Amino acid sequence: MLEKLLENWLDSASERSYQAVFVQMLAADGYRVLHSTRHCTLEYGKDVLAVAPDGVGCAFQLKGDPRGRMNVESFRKMQTQVVQLLTQRPSFPGFPAGPYRAYLVSNGEFNEEVQVAAREINDSSYPAMLELWSRGTLLDLCKRHAASLWPSEIADTKALLELYMTNAGDPLPVEILDGLLSSILSVPDRSLKSAELSRAVSSACWATGIGISRFAERGNHYAVAVGWMLCWSLIRATYVGKSRKISRIEEAVSICESAVLDALTELWEEVRERENLGEGSPLVDMDIFHWRVTVLVGLLSVLAFASVQRNVLGDESLAALAAWLISHKEKAELWGEGAVAQLFPWIAFKVSVRDHDEAKALLLTVLSQLIGRNLAGDETALPTPHYSFEEIKRDRIGVRKAAGLSLSDRETFRGSSYCAEALLRSATLLGYIDEVKALWPHFTKLGHRCFEFTSSEDYWTLRAQRGAEVTRIYPSTYEVAKLREEIVSSGSDVGVAAWPEDLWLVLMWWQVAPHRFNSSAACKVLSLSRSFEQSFESRGLSLCD
Repeated sequence: MLEKLLENWLDSASERSYQAVFVQMLAADGYRVLHSTRHCTLEYGKDVLAVAPDGVGCAFQLKGDPRGRMNVESFRKMQTQVVQLLTQRPSFPGFPAGPYRAYLVSNGEFNEEVQVAAREINDSSYPAMLELWSRGTLLDLCKRHAASLWPSEIADTKALLELYMTNAGDPLPVEILDGLLSSILSVPDRSLKSAELSRAVSSACWATGIGISRFAERGNHYAVAVGWMLCWSLIRATYVGKSRKISRIEEAVSICESAVLDALTELWEEVRERENLGEGSPLVDMDIFHWRVTVLVGLLSVLAFASVQRNVLGDESLAALAAWLISHKEKAELWGEGAVAQLFPWIAFKVSVRDHDEAKALLLTVLSQLIGRNLAGDETALPTPHYSFEEIKRDRIGVRKAAGLSLSDRETFRGSSYCAEALLRSATLLGYIDEVKALWPHFTKLGHRCFEFTSSEDYWTLRAQRGAEVTRIYPSTYEVAKLREEIVSSGSDVGVAAWPEDLWLVLMWWQVAPHRFNSSAACKVLSLSRSFEQSFESRGLSLCD
């Protein structure tokens, strides 16, 4: 079964969808991976750069040709690229000096004429020799390391198969992938020692790459970004407390980040080329169109911050993205409290580019609607951020109720909120004091729920193993100065005390786990987003006050 699944995956994978798994196989084979291209504006001319076990530098150019055979005509079309691979020694930190090896890798086959052409090229006096790796080589590599990288538990194998067979046009089944990766990484007890953890991290990346490959083939960029972000976060949860850095794990973390950014970049390229954001029949799409808008503004705001921190997009593309986020008028949907985590990066972006009027309007609109709906009654109250859009939509159209699984039968959402406190504190931080005072009498009628972490690692998991949920009731009168003091002190809360340097990773994590959005996190993001004002302004992307 394992061999058949590997063959099926390899015979359907494009270059981009098998690259991450290919990198993990190289690492398992003893290579030290230096660079894996994101397939966007900034590349180093080779897809993968690595150092072989014998210390020789290796440059890999990957081609996706599932079930195909490259003929000599196709090879000639890419001959300029091949010559570049052989003549331009990679200039990348850590790449060894001296002779290097060059590989053309395909998950298809090479015709005999192509093999002859490759030998003729090698007769030239190029600095490197060209080696061809075909489907057979990749399959042998897969089989060789399957025993060490493949999930060992039967339940994990079942989860991977279930994930692989999911409809690739749907949102990623996060719960399935989370269960699989948590088991591989021993997330609940974090008991793995360094050597075991290194192997487990490689296995987690391998499983993620194969599990979401069909989503990648379908062009479901949202699912791909979510999958790799979940893998990144669980690796962080198990690794962040280690006393020393482990190179293979650092490589895996970098691979996950690159895969997320690659997916977000492809999403932006698709959005930019489209005339509208609709999908299929308008009559059918109307039920999910505004949810899609909400998802897009969240993900693309994440990409905007990442582009400033990582130079993901070129100047022209970043300018177009910023213009889209500033001018976009399609209505987003407050489909549940989980939507707040999707909309908040958009608010933070508007603050960073000094689009203050729009930031204020968006923040206060979401806050007032949330308070109003959660006070009105059970029919209008927003479900907690633990419920996905799909679960809520099924509940509202009666599918879950018919099966005896109605959300309202599980818990009452009226009279409480997970996100109102975060939004009100954000409004206070941004100086909207008059508006905060006007909303305060209604705000105090809600119970404000949050999870208090006792371990910073748990912030990066879907299910925290330690901590407690608390509910806070605010009095009818409260000093603004005291509220501001609480905002400042919340920056040292356990959940947000050990964040990564890159803000975009936090914002992207909220797109996967909206219940990790809380008042401490929201205020810290807004404080950090203000530091981006100069960066956006230096690129000509800031609005004048």
